[in-house]
Amino acid sequence: AGLPGTVDVDSAAATVRVAGGIRYAELARRVDAHGLALHTMASLPHISVAGSVATGTHGSGDTSGSLATAVRAVELITADGDWLTLDRERDGERFAGSVVALGALGVVTSLTLDLVPAFGVRQFVRTGLSLDVLAEHFDTITSAAYSVSLFTDWSAPRFGQVWLKCLDDSGP
Repeated sequence: AGLPGTVDVDSAAATVRVAGGIRYAELARRVDAHGLALHTMASLPHISVAGSVATGTHGSGDTSGSLATAVRAVELITADGDWLTLDRERDGERFAGSVVALGALGVVTSLTLDLVPAFGVRQFVRTGLSLDVLAEHFDTITSAAYSVSLFTDWSAPRFGQVWLKCLDDSGP
């Protein structure tokens, strides 16, 4: 959170370079002002983008991929104090291993992310999905919307909430 709040949008390239501590809500506001968006959003607006990428969280669509799939470049400081930039185009497998690295490579200072044209979503919440029904209809359930998130409190063999995010054809 102590890093500068960098959010540099390149509308022509449809990319954004963001500081490691930027939170989703701030990033979404800034890219939306340019008519752009992330292809997927976290359900929790207060978490950091770099933390979400590093842990492979957020982005639950069968076809959309997590936020980590939008990363074009990772800038970090290694344990030795070296500054390192890894780029999708230039660094191949080395880059791929750096994106969801759980913080093991160093402190991520910034990320460059791909953007898409802005779009709207509507969310529907269903409750009480049993594990048996999920197991029997897994593919149908996880592909039922643009993004599907399953939440449990582990108190029973069920998911307490299923969040279905659907594209809003009426626009943002």
